[in-house]
Amino acid sequence: MDCARSTRGHRQARDPSDVRGRHGDRDDRVHRGDSPHMSRDGARRPARSHAWIGGGLLLFAGASFAAPALVIVPARVDLGVLEGDVAVPFGFTLRNDGDEPLLIREVNPTCGCTVVFLADSLLAPGEIVPLTGAFHSRKLEGSVLKTILIETNDPARPRAVAILRVWVQRELTLSYESVDFGSFDAETIKEEKILIRPSAEIALEILGVEAPPERYQCWIEDGEKPGDRVLHVTLLPQREGIVLADTIRVRTNVKNRETIALPVRGHARGKRSG
Repeated sequence: MDCARSTRGHRQARDPSDVRGRHGDRDDRVHRGDSPHMSRDGARRPARSHAWIGGGLLLFAGASFAAPALVIVPARVDLGVLEGDVAVPFGFTLRNDGDEPLLIREVNPTCGCTVVFLADSLLAPGEIVPLTGAFHSRKLEGSVLKTILIETNDPARPRAVAILRVWVQRELTLSYESVDFGSFDAETIKEEKILIRPSAEIALEILGVEAPPERYQCWIEDGEKPGDRVLHVTLLPQREGIVLADTIRVRTNVKNRETIALPVRGHARGKRSG
C-alpha cells in the first residue's frame, strides 16, 4: 500500500527508557538527577553536561581549569576622621582562593600620600599575606578616597583595587595655599582674595599680616559665613620685568597654625602697545 511505503524510510523514535536500558546504569544515573561529577565509588570525574535530542541522550565532557584567585580582605578600609597633617597605619589581607599559585606582580598606590609594604609576592593555594602601609594626610582636606592597584596572575581579575577612605579635618582651611598673579601689566593694580575658614570648634582671630609694603597692601574682612575671614592682597604697580617671589605671612590665634605662609608668584610684563 502507498501508505505503507511512505513510512519505510523513517526510523521510529525510541522511548527514553530504551536508551536508559541500552546505556546501562550510567545514563540511568544522569536521568535520575544523580551528580555526574562523582562515580559510584566516590571518585571525582570531569564535569559533564547532557541533553535529550531526538529521544537520545548526548553527553558532553567538560574541562575545569586550575587557576589562582585573588581575594582582598577587607575590600575597603575606613580610617575615620583625621585631624590636620598626620600619618596613620592601615592593613589589608591578600588571600589566594584558587588552586594554583598566585603571583603578585605589582602593588602601586595611586598617590604619593600612601606607602605600602608586602611581605611576600607568591602565595600557594589558600595562603594569605598582609598588605600594610601608612597614609599621610598632608595638604588633603574633607572626604578623601585613595586606591591601591594590585596586579596579579589571576586570569579572572588581573588588576584589582584596594580602597582607603578617610575624612581629613583641619583647624584652618584656605581657598588657596598661594597667591598667583600670573603674567600682568607692570603699571596695573591687581587684587587677589583668599578665604580662611576655621573648623566649627575654633574662634578664629587674625593677629596680623606681614608683606613687603613696597609691593603689596593687605587687609582682612569678615566672610559671608560666620567665623570666616577673607584676606585681600593688592599688588601695586611694579617695574617692568620684575618676577614676584615673595611670602605673605598671616598670624593667627590657632595652635599649630600660628603663622600661615603664602608664597606669591607672578611676572610683570611691559605695557602693551596700541
